[in-house]
Amino acid sequence: MSLEGSLKSFGLEELLGMLSWGKKTGKLVLRTDNEVGEVFLKGGIPSHAQVGQIKGEDALFHVFLWMDGNFSFDTDISSPVESINMPVEMIIKEAGERKRRWEEVQTRIPNFDVTLEPISELEKDHIILSADEWIILPMIFNRKTIKSINLTSPLGSYRSVMAVHSLIEQGVFSIGQRTVREGFYELITELKPEGIISTSSTEESAFVSLPLIKELQDKSWFTSENFKIEIEATPGKTVSMMVKGRVGLKDDRIQLPAAVLSRLSIKPGDKVKVSPSV
Repeated sequence: MSLEGSLKSFGLEELLGMLSWGKKTGKLVLRTDNEVGEVFLKGGIPSHAQVGQIKGEDALFHVFLWMDGNFSFDTDISSPVESINMPVEMIIKEAGERKRRWEEVQTRIPNFDVTLEPISELEKDHIILSADEWIILPMIFNRKTIKSINLTSPLGSYRSVMAVHSLIEQGVFSIGQRTVREGFYELITELKPEGIISTSSTEESAFVSLPLIKELQDKSWFTSENFKIEIEATPGKTVSMMVKGRVGLKDDRIQLPAAVLSRLSIKPGDKVKVSPSV
Protein backbone atom coordinates (compact mmCIF):
# COMPACT_ATOMS: atom_id res chain seq x y z
CA MET A 1 0.00 0.00 0.00
CA SER A 2 1.32 3.43 -0.95
CA LEU A 3 -0.48 6.60 0.11
CA GLU A 4 0.33 10.26 -0.44
CA GLY A 5 -1.37 13.62 -0.18
CA SER A 6 -1.43 17.10 1.33
CA LEU A 7 -1.64 17.90 5.04
CA LYS A 8 -4.01 20.75 4.19
CA SER A 9 -6.64 18.38 2.86
CA PHE A 10 -5.86 15.42 5.11
CA GLY A 11 -4.74 16.24 8.65
CA LEU A 12 -2.26 14.13 10.57
CA GLU A 13 -4.90 13.19 13.16
CA GLU A 14 -7.13 11.75 10.42
CA LEU A 15 -4.19 10.07 8.73
CA LEU A 16 -2.94 8.44 11.92
CA GLY A 17 -6.46 7.35 12.83
CA MET A 18 -6.92 5.67 9.44
CA LEU A 19 -3.55 3.88 9.59
CA SER A 20 -4.29 2.78 13.14
CA TRP A 21 -7.72 1.42 12.19
CA GLY A 22 -6.11 -0.55 9.35
CA LYS A 23 -3.33 -1.79 11.67
CA LYS A 24 -0.78 -0.73 9.07
CA THR A 25 2.97 -1.21 9.38
CA GLY A 26 5.24 1.12 7.44
CA LYS A 27 6.90 4.51 7.24
CA LEU A 28 5.07 7.83 7.07
CA VAL A 29 7.16 10.68 5.63
CA LEU A 30 6.02 14.29 6.12
CA ARG A 31 7.60 17.24 4.33
CA THR A 32 7.30 21.00 4.77
CA ASP A 33 9.34 23.76 3.14
CA ASN A 34 11.77 23.61 6.08
CA GLU A 35 11.71 20.11 7.53
CA VAL A 36 11.27 16.41 6.87
CA GLY A 37 9.78 14.07 9.46
CA GLU A 38 9.55 10.28 9.59
CA VAL A 39 7.03 8.31 11.64
CA PHE A 40 7.25 4.52 11.74
CA LEU A 41 4.17 2.47 12.55
CA LYS A 42 3.91 -1.12 13.73
CA GLY A 43 0.45 -2.64 13.56
CA GLY A 44 -1.06 0.83 13.30
CA ILE A 45 0.74 2.20 16.37
CA PRO A 46 3.62 4.72 16.10
CA SER A 47 6.86 3.05 17.22
CA HIS A 48 9.48 5.64 16.29
CA ALA A 49 9.67 9.18 14.91
CA GLN A 50 12.48 11.49 13.88
CA VAL A 51 12.78 15.08 12.65
CA GLY A 52 16.41 16.09 12.21
CA GLN A 53 18.06 15.50 15.58
CA ILE A 54 14.74 15.23 17.42
CA LYS A 55 13.57 11.67 18.09
CA GLY A 56 10.80 9.77 19.81
CA GLU A 57 7.70 11.40 21.27
CA ASP A 58 9.14 14.92 20.88
CA ALA A 59 9.54 14.32 17.13
CA LEU A 60 6.07 12.82 16.84
CA PHE A 61 4.36 15.75 18.55
CA HIS A 62 6.57 18.14 16.59
CA VAL A 63 5.07 17.03 13.25
CA PHE A 64 1.54 17.36 14.65
CA LEU A 65 2.13 21.14 14.65
CA TRP A 66 2.62 21.17 10.87
CA MET A 67 -0.44 22.62 9.17
CA ASP A 68 1.01 22.65 5.66
CA GLY A 69 3.10 20.18 3.68
CA ASN A 70 2.87 16.79 2.01
CA PHE A 71 2.92 13.21 3.24
CA SER A 72 3.61 9.76 1.83
CA PHE A 73 3.18 6.34 3.42
CA ASP A 74 4.83 3.10 2.32
CA THR A 75 4.02 -0.25 3.87
CA ASP A 76 6.30 -2.98 5.14
CA ILE A 77 9.09 -0.59 6.19
CA SER A 78 10.01 -1.00 9.83
CA SER A 79 12.34 0.87 12.15
CA PRO A 80 15.01 -1.00 14.14
CA VAL A 81 14.48 1.57 16.90
CA GLU A 82 11.39 1.76 19.10
CA SER A 83 11.21 5.11 20.90
CA ILE A 84 7.45 5.56 21.31
CA ASN A 85 5.14 3.59 23.59
CA MET A 86 1.77 5.35 23.61
CA PRO A 87 -1.66 4.25 22.36
CA VAL A 88 -2.98 6.20 19.39
CA GLU A 89 -5.86 7.68 21.41
CA MET A 90 -3.44 9.22 23.92
CA ILE A 91 -1.20 10.51 21.13
CA ILE A 92 -4.08 12.30 19.40
CA LYS A 93 -5.35 13.72 22.71
CA GLU A 94 -1.90 15.02 23.71
CA ALA A 95 -1.32 16.42 20.20
CA GLY A 96 -4.58 18.36 20.43
CA GLU A 97 -3.61 19.78 23.82
CA ARG A 98 -0.21 20.86 22.50
CA LYS A 99 -1.83 22.57 19.53
CA ARG A 100 -4.10 24.49 21.88
CA ARG A 101 -1.14 25.64 24.00
CA TRP A 102 0.83 26.52 20.87
CA GLU A 103 -1.98 28.76 19.62
CA GLU A 104 -2.21 30.45 23.03
CA VAL A 105 1.53 31.20 23.00
CA GLN A 106 1.31 32.60 19.48
CA THR A 107 -1.20 35.20 20.71
CA ARG A 108 1.43 36.27 23.28
CA ILE A 109 4.36 36.06 20.83
CA PRO A 110 2.88 36.68 17.36
CA ASN A 111 6.28 37.27 15.73
CA PHE A 112 9.19 34.84 16.16
CA ASP A 113 11.67 37.11 14.32
CA VAL A 114 12.60 38.76 17.62
CA THR A 115 15.27 38.37 20.26
CA LEU A 116 14.65 38.40 24.01
CA GLU A 117 15.86 41.15 26.33
CA PRO A 118 16.85 40.37 29.95
CA ILE A 119 14.88 42.25 32.59
CA SER A 120 17.28 43.99 34.97
CA GLU A 121 14.99 44.05 38.02
CA LEU A 122 13.24 40.75 38.64
CA GLU A 123 9.96 40.68 40.51
CA LYS A 124 10.96 37.51 42.39
CA ASP A 125 14.01 36.91 44.57
CA HIS A 126 14.34 33.31 43.45
CA ILE A 127 13.46 31.78 40.09
CA ILE A 128 13.70 28.05 39.39
CA LEU A 129 14.43 27.20 35.76
CA SER A 130 13.47 23.94 34.10
CA ALA A 131 15.96 21.76 32.21
CA ASP A 132 14.54 23.02 28.89
CA GLU A 133 14.95 26.65 29.97
CA TRP A 134 18.59 26.04 30.89
CA ILE A 135 19.19 24.53 27.44
CA ILE A 136 17.91 27.56 25.53
CA LEU A 137 19.47 30.20 27.82
CA PRO A 138 22.82 30.27 25.94
CA MET A 139 20.94 30.73 22.66
CA ILE A 140 19.03 33.67 24.10
CA PHE A 141 22.21 35.32 25.40
CA ASN A 142 23.83 34.75 21.98
CA ARG A 143 21.10 37.03 20.59
CA LYS A 144 19.35 34.34 18.60
CA THR A 145 15.81 35.07 17.48
CA ILE A 146 13.01 32.79 18.63
CA LYS A 147 12.78 31.44 15.09
CA SER A 148 16.51 30.68 15.10
CA ILE A 149 16.17 28.92 18.47
CA ASN A 150 13.39 26.77 17.01
CA LEU A 151 15.57 25.75 14.06
CA THR A 152 18.69 24.93 16.05
CA SER A 153 17.50 23.75 19.46
CA PRO A 154 17.69 20.01 20.19
CA LEU A 155 14.34 20.37 21.97
CA GLY A 156 12.26 20.95 18.86
CA SER A 157 9.88 23.84 18.18
CA TYR A 158 7.23 23.04 20.78
CA ARG A 159 9.46 22.60 23.83
CA SER A 160 11.67 25.51 22.75
CA VAL A 161 8.75 27.92 22.39
CA MET A 162 7.19 26.71 25.65
CA ALA A 163 10.50 27.37 27.42
CA VAL A 164 10.75 30.84 25.87
CA HIS A 165 7.17 31.60 26.86
CA SER A 166 7.81 30.44 30.43
CA LEU A 167 10.86 32.71 30.76
CA ILE A 168 8.77 35.65 29.56
CA GLU A 169 5.89 34.82 31.91
CA GLN A 170 8.29 34.53 34.86
CA GLY A 171 9.57 38.02 34.13
CA VAL A 172 13.13 36.92 33.29
CA PHE A 173 13.04 38.21 29.70
CA SER A 174 10.91 40.56 27.65
CA ILE A 175 10.23 40.46 23.93
CA GLY A 176 12.79 42.55 22.05
CA GLN A 177 12.65 44.37 18.78
CA ARG A 178 12.15 42.69 15.43
CA THR A 179 15.63 41.85 14.16
CA VAL A 180 14.92 40.62 10.65
CA ARG A 181 13.88 43.40 8.30
CA GLU A 182 11.06 43.00 5.84
CA GLY A 183 12.31 41.18 2.75
CA PHE A 184 14.65 38.86 4.68
CA TYR A 185 14.27 35.10 4.34
CA GLU A 186 15.74 32.56 6.74
CA LEU A 187 17.40 29.54 5.17
CA ILE A 188 19.11 26.52 6.70
CA THR A 189 22.77 25.83 6.00
CA GLU A 190 24.14 22.29 5.96
CA LEU A 191 27.54 23.43 7.21
CA LYS A 192 26.46 24.08 10.76
CA PRO A 193 22.96 23.65 12.23
CA GLU A 194 23.34 26.94 14.11
CA GLY A 195 24.13 28.86 10.93
CA ILE A 196 21.07 30.60 9.59
CA ILE A 197 21.21 32.37 6.25
CA SER A 198 19.10 35.44 5.56
CA THR A 199 18.58 37.10 2.21
CA SER A 200 18.07 40.77 1.53
CA SER A 201 17.47 42.88 -1.55
CA THR A 202 19.95 45.49 -0.33
CA GLU A 203 23.00 43.72 1.14
CA GLU A 204 26.06 43.37 -1.11
CA SER A 205 28.12 41.21 1.25
CA ALA A 206 27.64 38.56 3.88
CA PHE A 207 28.21 38.40 7.60
CA VAL A 208 29.30 35.08 9.03
CA SER A 209 27.91 33.95 12.35
CA LEU A 210 30.06 33.07 15.33
CA PRO A 211 29.19 29.34 15.13
CA LEU A 212 30.19 29.39 11.47
CA ILE A 213 33.39 31.26 12.26
CA LYS A 214 34.31 28.56 14.77
CA GLU A 215 33.74 25.97 12.05
CA LEU A 216 35.72 27.91 9.47
CA GLN A 217 38.63 29.39 11.37
CA ASP A 218 40.62 26.14 11.48
CA LYS A 219 40.72 26.05 7.70
CA SER A 220 43.81 27.32 5.90
CA TRP A 221 41.76 29.55 3.62
CA PHE A 222 40.22 31.49 6.51
CA THR A 223 41.37 35.06 7.12
CA SER A 224 40.30 37.43 9.85
CA GLU A 225 38.93 39.99 7.38
CA ASN A 226 37.29 38.29 4.42
CA PHE A 227 37.29 35.22 2.23
CA LYS A 228 35.27 33.62 -0.53
CA ILE A 229 32.53 31.07 -0.06
CA GLU A 230 30.35 29.12 -2.44
CA ILE A 231 26.61 28.96 -1.93
CA GLU A 232 25.06 25.88 -3.54
CA ALA A 233 21.29 25.39 -3.49
CA THR A 234 21.02 22.46 -5.92
CA PRO A 235 23.70 20.50 -7.81
CA GLY A 236 24.98 22.63 -10.65
CA LYS A 237 23.68 25.89 -9.17
CA THR A 238 26.57 27.53 -7.32
CA VAL A 239 27.49 31.16 -6.70
CA SER A 240 30.76 32.46 -5.24
CA MET A 241 30.76 35.59 -3.10
CA MET A 242 32.98 37.52 -0.72
CA VAL A 243 32.28 37.25 2.99
CA LYS A 244 33.28 39.61 5.77
CA GLY A 245 34.77 37.50 8.50
CA ARG A 246 35.02 38.72 12.07
CA VAL A 247 34.23 42.28 11.05
CA GLY A 248 30.75 43.45 11.98
CA LEU A 249 29.56 40.26 13.61
CA LYS A 250 26.25 41.06 15.28
CA ASP A 251 23.98 38.08 14.84
CA ASP A 252 23.78 34.56 13.51
CA ARG A 253 22.98 35.34 9.88
CA ILE A 254 24.66 35.44 6.53
CA GLN A 255 23.03 38.07 4.36
CA LEU A 256 22.85 37.33 0.64
CA PRO A 257 22.40 39.93 -2.10
CA ALA A 258 19.34 39.72 -4.31
CA ALA A 259 21.50 38.68 -7.28
CA VAL A 260 22.62 35.54 -5.46
CA LEU A 261 19.06 34.80 -4.39
CA SER A 262 17.88 35.12 -7.97
CA ARG A 263 20.67 33.08 -9.58
CA LEU A 264 20.19 30.17 -7.20
CA SER A 265 16.38 30.35 -7.26
CA ILE A 266 16.44 30.24 -3.45
CA LYS A 267 13.17 30.39 -1.57
CA PRO A 268 12.47 30.55 2.18
CA GLY A 269 13.28 27.30 3.95
CA ASP A 270 15.63 25.92 1.29
CA LYS A 271 18.72 24.06 2.49
CA VAL A 272 21.96 25.40 1.07
CA LYS A 273 25.54 24.18 1.26
CA VAL A 274 28.28 26.62 2.29
CA SER A 275 31.88 25.76 1.38
CA PRO A 276 35.18 27.59 0.70
CA SER A 277 35.64 28.92 -2.81
CA VAL A 278 38.94 27.69 -4.22
